[in-house]
Amino acid sequence: LFAYYLHIDSSNTAFSFLETIEIQVTRKDVSCELIGFEDSLIFGNSLIFYARFFDSVTYLNLINKSVVLEIESNNITHFQGNYTTDIYKEVISLNLSTFEHLKIGVNHLLFTLEDDTIYNNAMFSYEVIVNKSLTFVDIIKFDEVFNSTENIEIILYYYYNDNTSLEYGKIKTVLINNFSIIYENIQSTDSLGLLNITIPSSFILNGSHENQSIAITFMFEGTSSLKDNTFTLNFIIEGIPKEIKTKTNQNSLFLIILVSILILGLVGMVLYFKKKKSISPGIVNPIIPDPTESNPAVSE
Repeated sequence: LFAYYLHIDSSNTAFSFLETIEIQVTRKDVSCELIGFEDSLIFGNSLIFYARFFDSVTYLNLINKSVVLEIESNNITHFQGNYTTDIYKEVISLNLSTFEHLKIGVNHLLFTLEDDTIYNNAMFSYEVIVNKSLTFVDIIKFDEVFNSTENIEIILYYYYNDNTSLEYGKIKTVLINNFSIIYENIQSTDSLGLLNITIPSSFILNGSHENQSIAITFMFEGTSSLKDNTFTLNFIIEGIPKEIKTKTNQNSLFLIILVSILILGLVGMVLYFKKKKSISPGIVNPIIPDPTESNPAVSE
């Protein structure tokens, strides 16, 4: 910028000079505000919020400003997206998913605005922690008492985040009686998150007529995104009634006697036929009198 001066003194002498004036023009600074942002999240949920970028002095929102978002976790960039401030809303609408954009643990969100003729370049960093989701279990079918003739049938529903089914989750089932493990198995939930358990009562009773108190424990060891879950149910299996056991014993005794008789009969028949075959048949020769011999009782 230049300034020209002309001065005439009292003696009508004219003086003129040119002055240079320096004016420094600087770019404006940008500020950022996140609306509806949360710094902690449960796996399975989404983070929905708005990003507002505005002049740090006038507080006016930036219009048609390009913004780059990078999401980094464990020093690895998992997502990068380009956005532009809306000419009408003057904000950026964001919907970040824990399935696609965010990882379990600490996530760093980095917003970058490149400089232009008006605004300086700017970087804004935020942090989001994604925690493992709790796993829940609903009991669909379960009885506290089973009799000796029926199977133990239990149906459970595994889910997380209110009502997201745990598909094909591995569940370990352990039955304990008198502090001893009597049954152990690993099964998987189906596509609906259901776990079906079927165990024969006779397998546990093993012929006992006394009631058995059983504790059954279900253990889900968790995954990289889901917490573990272990819980126990208790039930009673009614023993085999004594009258049924006595009748069973009587029937067993009758069968033993009957089988013994049959075996003895077969053995006797075998010995009889064997003895009969060992005897050879004899030849009987009749006594025929000699015609040449005379009868001493007859006289001439």
